[in-house]
Amino acid sequence: MTDLNRLIGQRLRKCREARSWTLEEAVRQLRATAAGSPVGTTGMNMWELGERTPRLEAFLALSKIYNRPASYLAGLDSDDHAPDYIYPMRSPSAPGLLLDSTLADDSLALRAPFLAELGVAPSDFMVIRMPDDGMTNTAEKGDLLLLDLSKREAPAERDMFALLVNGRIWVRWIRPEMDDSYSIASDDPIKYPDQKVSADDLQKFQIIGRVVMATKRR
Repeated sequence: MTDLNRLIGQRLRKCREARSWTLEEAVRQLRATAAGSPVGTTGMNMWELGERTPRLEAFLALSKIYNRPASYLAGLDSDDHAPDYIYPMRSPSAPGLLLDSTLADDSLALRAPFLAELGVAPSDFMVIRMPDDGMTNTAEKGDLLLLDLSKREAPAERDMFALLVNGRIWVRWIRPEMDDSYSIASDDPIKYPDQKVSADDLQKFQIIGRVVMATKRR
């Protein structure tokens, strides 16, 4: 093992641990970024141990998922360029949650202290775009929405969530009612009427996560 291989391995491991990813999660992210990437957990582990070195195209994909310059990951540069910034998950996973990576957006990064201020762990940070004009008081269609993937339970009070319904994302209010049912509501009840569902039926509207912040275009 050369000193360069060891340095590359250390940097790859440090970047992965900064994201709180397991080897399996890092491989999943890499495959979502570089379609057809053949690397598995064994290969990723060997990279981190310095026993093998990623190919050039792998460094480019690793650069994207870890938000670090490829030159830094390859040991050619000592500047890791703003490690304090966290990029959202591209292919998030959680028990019972099946998401197409195309639904996520990675165009917005946040500084780690601000993410902590929002109460969102880096491993639960996801960004999507507002899919329709149903929540115009909060976000226009196409605006970026920050999600907390750890908040996937029915709320005790009215709150805004992203839901996955038949492969499409909805962003709606979920409001508990006095009869133990829930209303799924938009900001435009004329165009998007409220839907009242039981607690059991609410589970069919797969909750992706709570909307913690919305950007709004001018």
